[in-house]
Amino acid sequence: MDLTQTYAIPLWLLLLMVAATLWALLTRFLLPSARWLLRRRVNRVLDEISKVLDIGIRPFQLTKRQVLIDRLVYDSQVVEAVNQYAQDK
Repeated sequence: MDLTQTYAIPLWLLLLMVAATLWALLTRFLLPSARWLLRRRVNRVLDEISKVLDIGIRPFQLTKRQVLIDRLVYDSQVVEAVNQYAQDK
């Protein structure tokens, strides 16, 4: 096998590979860092608003809904109550 030999690939395959690479870079590196920057700025604004208006934003109000659902589903007291209810019914 000669490694110095050139190989031709179709243009559509090259474009597909470039598009897949750009998509991977975008979803793995750029979007998470952009979300982090945006979240940091939003938290800063919320802190300023709560100081100026003298209101408190409770931490659970900033938590994503799915995280709260997961915490409830796997909470030991909730699991015990569900098991007790299941045994009773």
